[in-house]
Amino acid sequence: MSQAELTGLSSVWGQVALAAMLLIIVLLLLRRLWNQRGR
Repeated sequence: MSQAELTGLSSVWGQVALAAMLLIIVLLLLRRLWNQRGR
């Protein structure tokens, strides 16, 4: 693997990790709002 391929792969994984964190945060906020509405 060349250096460009490695940096490209790492940037892709960075974007995937960032998207996953944002998705988890949104899901947690939605669940908290849903629990408050349920009461």
